[in-house]
Amino acid sequence: MSFAAMALLLGLSSCNKDDEATPSNANSIVGKWEWSKETIYNDGNPILVDYEHTEECGRDYMVFEASGNLTEVYYEIPPNSGCEEYDSMASYTISGNTLTITDDLETYSANYSISNNQLTIVSEGTDGIEYTSILVRK
Repeated sequence: MSFAAMALLLGLSSCNKDDEATPSNANSIVGKWEWSKETIYNDGNPILVDYEHTEECGRDYMVFEASGNLTEVYYEIPPNSGCEEYDSMASYTISGNTLTITDDLETYSANYSISNNQLTIVSEGTDGIEYTSILVRK
């Protein structure tokens, strides 16, 4: 019995290179996330397509801070102008698998999951249709 307890203790305290390769915050939403895919509807059928960035300006992204602050950065090219960077500030909370974002105008909630450095957000639009957004950790 004591041999089994010792083996278990050594197994729990031993280091493994695989453990070092996976950061402890791999499932944390905290960090910078770049838009990757989004849902569009074709004849009422949902299709997940690549997110269209304004490539000549930069790639749109979101930054979730541990403090609960959220910054979304996106780029546009207004008519007769060069690239413009826009950012919006909000706050967020997490309860279970629900992400709630509050900005100056509204509060909305969506289901989210994180796997393999991919953040998937599934929300219902004001039109009652479900939309999926996928972002990748940067």
